[in-house]
Amino acid sequence: MRSGWLTQLRQFYFIRIPRAVKLACALPGEDTRSEEEMEDEILVDPFRASREEVRWIRKLAEGLGGTEGRMFERLGKYFDGKSAKEKILRREQVERGELEGMVQAVKKIGGLVVAEHW
Repeated sequence: MRSGWLTQLRQFYFIRIPRAVKLACALPGEDTRSEEEMEDEILVDPFRASREEVRWIRKLAEGLGGTEGRMFERLGKYFDGKSAKEKILRREQVERGELEGMVQAVKKIGGLVVAEHW
């Protein structure tokens, strides 16, 4: 609280595709860049993901497995940095603990960036 104002920090999420996931998803015969040139990537609009980006998202979900992987695929469309955690909880009828558990699991494998803003 500063000067009589109270602000609420909200969490926003971005899907981060590590280089290892990109390499694992490369199709045989596909013209891929060398491993040194390939970098991690943040998806700007996962709702309108290309076929290649969808492969990357599914590979990340496979790394999670089980309930968390399915939840990640279902909620991934909101991980564009514009949808706050509260909006996701309300729209998808997900328990706060379930979402936070999934977020921690995805962060652990390097597939999510969390930003806080008011």
